[in-house]
Amino acid sequence: MRLVLEQVNDFTKRIAKELKLHKHIMLFGEGLGEAVAQEGALKMKELTYIHCQAFSASEIATSFYSYAKMNPLTPAIFIVLDSDTNAKNLML
Repeated sequence: MRLVLEQVNDFTKRIAKELKLHKHIMLFGEGLGEAVAQEGALKMKELTYIHCQAFSASEIATSFYSYAKMNPLTPAIFIVLDSDTNAKNLML
């Protein structure tokens, strides 16, 4: 485990430090990215006990804005696996 932790790059460490300050985290994905987001949310809950919820990117209009009204500082992570989805999500 020590070897794995030593190989984590500085960007990942910085993001981890930032995320641990929050009580809620949202993950969004489209297609296969949605499954990755759901698995990521589950692992985040298991390892950190932080509330983490995964959504389909198509639900962003309802779910994200509802949470954003409650806490505008809630981090939103988008899982983008292909260029078509990337272009679509960037337009949101």
